[in-house]
Amino acid sequence: MLLGAPEPLFIGTRDASNSANGQPFAVSDSVLEDLEEAGTIKVKVVRALTDWDSGATRLQISSETLTLASGDFSDNLSSITLTLGGKTLIFDEGSTPVSTNPSNSWFSYLNTGGPINTVYITSEVSATGAVYAYEDAENPALTGEFDTEAFFAFGFETDPDEIAVLVGTAIYSGDFAGYGQVIDPSTGDVILSEREFSGTITLTAEFGATTPDVSGDLDGNINYADGSFTDFTASFSAPIEGNGFAGSLDNMTCADAVCLSDSELAGAFYGTDALESSGLLGMNVRVIPDADDEYQFISGGGFTATRPSQP
Repeated sequence: MLLGAPEPLFIGTRDASNSANGQPFAVSDSVLEDLEEAGTIKVKVVRALTDWDSGATRLQISSETLTLASGDFSDNLSSITLTLGGKTLIFDEGSTPVSTNPSNSWFSYLNTGGPINTVYITSEVSATGAVYAYEDAENPALTGEFDTEAFFAFGFETDPDEIAVLVGTAIYSGDFAGYGQVIDPSTGDVILSEREFSGTITLTAEFGATTPDVSGDLDGNINYADGSFTDFTASFSAPIEGNGFAGSLDNMTCADAVCLSDSELAGAFYGTDALESSGLLGMNVRVIPDADDEYQFISGGGFTATRPSQP
């Protein structure tokens, strides 16, 4: 579990009797658009949260609910409803109307995967989405200001009973992306808000083994300042539990820097016979560049990866 996180990041289903997200397990003709009329979807949300009253930034993980509306996948998740930290955020054309959320302006988008995603890999039965709100600084005239960008994974999960009878090796390729905060590690002060990390991910699932597991490799960068990037690679290994997995991303190597990572990745398999995997990342990395000031990066994110053939 991530240091200080109130609950685990694991998002899959361990018990085959009911899916963790409250939706039916995938069948051969399942597609993401079916979720637009499916009602409530249970999701795990990971995000960096800066509380400007205290100045503290932390990773936060919570169990929430998501509802999609007709046309959301063709319109970048513009009309979703998401609970978050005790609030219900109702989006209209990609933002929350003042009438429903007068204190903060929120925006939503499709992060990875999805049937019409033109930036990252497209997928049929799983994806990740995000919502965000930024004040960017403390306002002495206000209380309760915050910065946050929250990520969630959703789709039609693979029935764990199908996972149990799969055999062989399956390789998944895709993309990850997220946004978070750059922090001064000595003071905890925010240096820059809404900084992106992104890259490619490869997963290798060993099905049918005595202890089925997933290993993964990430290759990407942290855009920690305008025009400045820290390139990194990271790897993990985790057992398959039902249709999900979760592992630490402590094994991180950075170019021209030392990286100390207390990060985690969690995913689930989606589609019949585990055709896809989508999941979440919780990033907490202290970066000590060879020729620049050190910084800490705290961020949520998501990934989607697909495989070309059956294992």
